[in-house]
Amino acid sequence: MDDKKKKEKIICLSIIIVLIVFLVVLGIIFLFQPDKELRQYMKLIEVHDGTYTYVDINGKIRTYDGYSNMSDFYYDTACVSRKNAENEFFSEDALITKNEKIIVDYNVYDSISQIVNGKYYKVEKDGKAGVTNYKGEVIVPLNYDYVMISTNSEENEYIFLGLLEELQSYDYINENGKVFFNSSYTSSLGNITYCHDFNSEDHTVVQISLEESEKYFDLVTGEELFVSEENVDFDYHIQIKENSVVIYNKDMSIKQELDTSNCYSVSRKVYFDEYIVLEEKFLADGKRGNKYIVYDSNYEEIYQTENPLTLLKNSQDQIYFVTKQQENIQIESKNGKVIKIPNYELIDQRQSDFLVVKRLDNELYDIYDLKGNLVLENIYTYHYENNLLSVTKQSEEEVLLESILLENKQEILINDTDTVLVTKEHIIIENAPSNSIKILDQKGKVIVEAIEGNKDWYNDEYIAVITNENYQIYEIKTGKIAFEFSKEDFVQNDTTMQFVELKSGYYRYNGELIFKSKTSND
Repeated sequence: MDDKKKKEKIICLSIIIVLIVFLVVLGIIFLFQPDKELRQYMKLIEVHDGTYTYVDINGKIRTYDGYSNMSDFYYDTACVSRKNAENEFFSEDALITKNEKIIVDYNVYDSISQIVNGKYYKVEKDGKAGVTNYKGEVIVPLNYDYVMISTNSEENEYIFLGLLEELQSYDYINENGKVFFNSSYTSSLGNITYCHDFNSEDHTVVQISLEESEKYFDLVTGEELFVSEENVDFDYHIQIKENSVVIYNKDMSIKQELDTSNCYSVSRKVYFDEYIVLEEKFLADGKRGNKYIVYDSNYEEIYQTENPLTLLKNSQDQIYFVTKQQENIQIESKNGKVIKIPNYELIDQRQSDFLVVKRLDNELYDIYDLKGNLVLENIYTYHYENNLLSVTKQSEEEVLLESILLENKQEILINDTDTVLVTKEHIIIENAPSNSIKILDQKGKVIVEAIEGNKDWYNDEYIAVITNENYQIYEIKTGKIAFEFSKEDFVQNDTTMQFVELKSGYYRYNGELIFKSKTSND
């Protein structure tokens, strides 16, 4: 009996282990797949003899016949057309899936057209317009003479504006189909502004500016958040009024209200899309004063000072509070460690491993690391290349030299004839006289040296170079040519699909053929 129980336990344990391994492998596979929206996207690449050919993100080819027109597939949905059986000069539209399941049948609407990358479709029937989503669900009913769309493309947020000619007005409609505002178009059509937030999932506040007022709405619920007032500024969930500042939680409940009636100026500044600095300017005992309050993305106060302030973040995403205190610059880390650097003016900062400060005795700059050590001095000009610092200084021969300062304090010298591009992973240096390209990593190690040609496009894995006659795609990791073709054959680089479209067909960046064009002469 004991042996039988042991065998059962071993079998159960084995099954559990197999299931765990399976789920881990499945998770890894899913992790390295493109996002769901992109996986459901198929690009129309060729129409030949009535056959529509598509390619998906994995390079899989699918073909369709029997349609007079087809759109790209977004969210597994495409708009298709066929000739009207009674009159070939008219067409009928429908929505289908990749497997040709009909979502919206023919003749339900007079016309269907794909909008905002296939998430929504404009539909028309008997002279009236509306909107459905990619599932065929009605968002905006067929009540309107015309439908327009306002989009916040960065966050994929939309507002539909339905024109009602008889009432001479527009309905403002959210993505849930709720009419949350109506305005007369005889006076003006309101300008729509999507207010910023730290988290796009909570990015729900929209401002509608009319001739006579500004109104603020929660875009998801359609609720008007507060009555329009004069001299009100709202952004990042902070409302700056004439005599007060209201700080909201992400659910739009009031977190804190500050009395600023003694201030002659109140403003905000956002750093790294993670922190807000609220600056109050006031008069006290006949003297001007300042107060700086720092909030994190959860609207929690994390720092306060009366001294001029800027924020700095290093390459490890650690935050520092940099203040000017009399003749000293003070660097304070979030854990409270303080470093003082004397006799400088404070300069506004970016994300960097270095602090740029202006000397009091002349117009030059010095550069310190975040431990207070002097790294470079007598800098004439500086600017940021992505998150790296580019500086100009004078040599012993009194020649101005430009260089890029790396994390390890190493400098990369830039010639007058160089064009520099700093990406998140690489430093790409083009030299015009030699018509050459050099690629380094952000630690200064040369990865690819002396590619002949001009840079056309790049990503973190490949760079495309144009020579006199050819395109050459180099693999950045190895520095070797992965794919080469003539300039005459080139049509476009599809960054979404990460394919190159040539007259002869579609190819991966490594030269692998995905689809050979039937119209090619090759």
